[in-house]
Amino acid sequence: MWLEDAEAVPLVRVPDGAGGWEYPTQIVENDRIKDAEALKAWATEHLHDWTRPKVAYEATVAQLAEAGMDAQGVAVGDECYVVDAAFGTVPIRIQTRLLRMEEHLLDHSQDALTFSNLVDGLGSQLDQIARGVADVQSQVTDLSLNQGTPEYVRRLIERVNAEANATGGYTYITQGQGIRTYDRAVTDPLVGAEATQVVEVKGGTIRIADSRDASGDWEW
Repeated sequence: MWLEDAEAVPLVRVPDGAGGWEYPTQIVENDRIKDAEALKAWATEHLHDWTRPKVAYEATVAQLAEAGMDAQGVAVGDECYVVDAAFGTVPIRIQTRLLRMEEHLLDHSQDALTFSNLVDGLGSQLDQIARGVADVQSQVTDLSLNQGTPEYVRRLIERVNAEANATGGYTYITQGQGIRTYDRAVTDPLVGAEATQVVEVKGGTIRIADSRDASGDWEW
């Protein structure tokens, strides 16, 4: 009725609150195979495709601290979120699980953590984004057909608020240069090299950016 990857089990299980464990499951369908034994053979052959991470992230405790993350108290198996800025100009927020911890007894700032998207694959994230875009497009269509319906605006505000609540805010005032608010702490308020998002209020104008050009300047 089901297959289990014994090597993956200790990495993905979570406490069930009653002294036992809960295990993530996934249903994979293959309608082309009708014979039960052939289906089992195919599933066994491809089991690792569904239980092994497609993307892994590694960082030391010091690097995580520089990025504004406190790694104290995390343990193998914990679910965490990673903001991956390597795919296009819009960072992707990916739910991950801590798979491995390396402890350096002489220098704990060099303790290394490995996260992987066993919880939710990047493909699933992209699918969710696509569905979200389609949903917004559908809402826009509905709004155009039903003028005066506030549902789309309400949902849009909810999404913006959810994003704002999940993002840090660090404000810097520089005389003659205005005010900048970043999503993380920075060492140079006029550069904000450590940040991924910025809002600037200056001379009666407001401008925002969440990406940089090849020279590292904000693309306002």
